Amino acid sequence: MVTPENADLMALNSNELIRQNNDLITIQDKLEAYFGLYNTQHKVLIGSFIAIILLIIAFIMMWRAYVQTRKAIRQRQTLNEEETLFYTNADSRKLRQIFEPTEEEKPAPRSQDTIFAETLNQAIRRNMGNPNLKMDDLGEEIGLSRVQLYRKVKAITGLSPVELLRQMRLQRGYALLQSTNKTVNEIAYEVGFGTPGYFSNCFKKQFGKYPMDVRAEQ
Repeated sequence: MVTPENADLMALNSNELIRQNNDLITIQDKLEAYFGLYNTQHKVLIGSFIAIILLIIAFIMMWRAYVQTRKAIRQRQTLNEEETLFYTNADSRKLRQIFEPTEEEKPAPRSQDTIFAETLNQAIRRNMGNPNLKMDDLGEEIGLSRVQLYRKVKAITGLSPVELLRQMRLQRGYALLQSTNKTVNEIAYEVGFGTPGYFSNCFKKQFGKYPMDVRAEQ
């Protein structure tokens, strides 16, 4: 009960309670403001991480596209150099006449020898990397027996199928040495030689120099 004797004390207590209540309200308002700022910063941080991840993914995709484009260009250059080497080699003049007919010959229908040479060339390229490729398998792929394949290739190129295959493998190896950074061992296996040593010996007989000599000229 409020009496004249305790009126002042009760008033002081009431004022103190009001002040404490106001302090609690102020603290609550500050906490809500801090929590709001924390949530905002949290969202910004998550957004930043997502943006960084997306940028990294975009960079990786661009880099892969660049690498694939460079690889396609180098493969095309390799093919062009290989074809140039194949057509300019002295031992392949007969095939060159078939693969590149003269202006006078172009209007004429394609001969059976031309069709055969193109088919054989494609079959050899498809199977070149197989070190265990047999002439029976090659003949079967183009629809000829081993004997028929030998006679046909010999008549057109002056080489046996085995010699022609080895020559094309060496010419491709030469082109790869000039246009890629692959090691001699990698190139030897890629073009179908069982061992790098055999590749180097055949390369020396064909071109008069070793594969490392060609690489040193680059």
